[in-house]
Amino acid sequence: MSIYAQLTLQELHERFCAEAENIRRLKPKTIKWYREGFQSLLRFKVYQHARQLNELELSDFMFWGMKEQAWKERTLMAYYNSLNSFFNWCVRKQALEVNPLKDIPRPKLPQQLPKALSQADAVRLFECVQIMPIPAEYTPPMFHKRRNIAIFAMFLFTGIRRQELIDLKFTDINLEEASITIRCGKGSKDRIIPMSPELKIHLQKYIEEREKHQIVASPFFISHHYQTKISDSTLKRLFKRVVKLSGIHFSAHKLRHTFATLMVRAKCDVLALSKMMGHSSIKTTMIYMSASDDHLREQINNHPLNFL
Repeated sequence: MSIYAQLTLQELHERFCAEAENIRRLKPKTIKWYREGFQSLLRFKVYQHARQLNELELSDFMFWGMKEQAWKERTLMAYYNSLNSFFNWCVRKQALEVNPLKDIPRPKLPQQLPKALSQADAVRLFECVQIMPIPAEYTPPMFHKRRNIAIFAMFLFTGIRRQELIDLKFTDINLEEASITIRCGKGSKDRIIPMSPELKIHLQKYIEEREKHQIVASPFFISHHYQTKISDSTLKRLFKRVVKLSGIHFSAHKLRHTFATLMVRAKCDVLALSKMMGHSSIKTTMIYMSASDDHLREQINNHPLNFL
């Protein structure tokens, strides 16, 4: 008998999370996601051992979540996936003979097109960032101005994810080669994004401000006062000010969708776009093709009967 089979369900999950964090080096957000899925199972029923879990128990758990907890499709999918990862790990460690979710269909999400800003709104948003006054408490003002502009330029010209932007190091920016290296992005994958001329201008100006104030901190986007990487709360406050000034509601993810949609409309090669976005499958990138009205109109114009 495997030594893992002698552990309680709680002990198994703690070891699963410890391995994911310390050996597989998964991100804290992923570990939190694993824990939330497991805690949701224990809220349904307190299980002591893995052998208590079976297809019927897990089916009842999912029905309970949908009917009594009013989970939305995305919540159900998230809990299913986090528990599925745990149960697969238990099978590999011989704590379970089979994954109890094995014969339960994976929840399906409603197919939704990504929400993006129009080109006009994207331009207006970026213009507002460039003219937006800096609050008096943010000193030195020019540093914050250049940093804020560089942040939005990075979102709009690269499609970078919010956490990827926060985690950027100064050494990840190569002005000479006009490239940005994303390290350990989603799925713990590295990728390189080419730097457009417009983006390079704004990053150069921000770097000049860093040098002017003799900043040598490792993170690229920093809090000037603490010289540590900007926090999620700092971005939220910045976004709130931009929304108030521009009247345009957006999120970091919506800016990512905006980048992809605009690139599709500019006839960017879908494989190249997939690599820039860091998608694990080109199928994910293909969604932006259907989201672009211009692309659809271009394709329908290719109908052979149009030339009769």
